[in-house]
Amino acid sequence: MAFCVSIIVPTLNEEALIGDFLGYLRMSFPEAEIIVADGGSEDGTVSLAEGMARVVHSPRGRGTQMNAGAGVATGDILWFLHADCRPSPDSISLITDTLSDDRVLGGGFRWALTGSKWYYRPFTALAHLKNTRRRNLFGDMGIFVRKATFETMGGYGDIPIFEEVEFNNRLRKLGETVILDTPLPSSDRKLLKEGPIRAFIKNDILKIAYSLGFSPEFLKKFY
Repeated sequence: MAFCVSIIVPTLNEEALIGDFLGYLRMSFPEAEIIVADGGSEDGTVSLAEGMARVVHSPRGRGTQMNAGAGVATGDILWFLHADCRPSPDSISLITDTLSDDRVLGGGFRWALTGSKWYYRPFTALAHLKNTRRRNLFGDMGIFVRKATFETMGGYGDIPIFEEVEFNNRLRKLGETVILDTPLPSSDRKLLKEGPIRAFIKNDILKIAYSLGFSPEFLKKFY
């Protein structure tokens, strides 16, 4: 069965990255539909994206933006990517091969980081083991899902953070999900801005707090 893949990229003031990123997607995945779901950028993000992707406008909020992008997508598969990642050129083949098994509803890729900090490799390796065992999917893992499943689920929740975690909690109750061993490198720009060790610790504390029942609205204050 031949699948059509729609790539959905939520953006907010990504002028520095979006042109190069969309050019890479066009070169690597010429048959894919590319949708930029912008949340009100105040820089040149939208003008750079136009002509390279379909641009849809949405209220700010990653879940809301991704739902807007999914709402106009024509593909059988939805693949959600951040503008600071660099997927492998064989990623779509891996996705379609994975979803050729009707039991699999969706999945993601192995989390990886660009940059030269020595502790990135062991940290991401440990995270991959944990994510694989617990079937965790986070936004920087390039979540992909059958569009029919996404629509049945009602898309992402309208919450300020952890929308991908909440979505995955519902998805894995419906059927099988897969985390591919192929890395999806993401920029370490946000980690460097805050300090990598501090950011790692803070993110883990927030994830634990969310799993214990603290609301996304409350946790957003510390994000």
